[in-house]
Amino acid sequence: MLKFAICTTSVRHEGGVIRIQVGDVWHATDPFVRSHPDLFADQPVRVFGTPARRVESATAAPGETRGTKRSAG
Repeated sequence: MLKFAICTTSVRHEGGVIRIQVGDVWHATDPFVRSHPDLFADQPVRVFGTPARRVESATAAPGETRGTKRSAG
């Protein structure tokens, strides 16, 4: 099982300093994760995806009317 860091911080642990960054993936059984469960979540904090693109039609659909602008020429 995996755990996901929910913040970016540095923490003293067993005589050293461990730095974690938001989104870092750790094993749930790691001693650091077990001793600091408040710093980790079961699901990723950030999930990325490609935004949907809006495609505009060049012609009117059946029954649709479109206004036109005439250039002052």
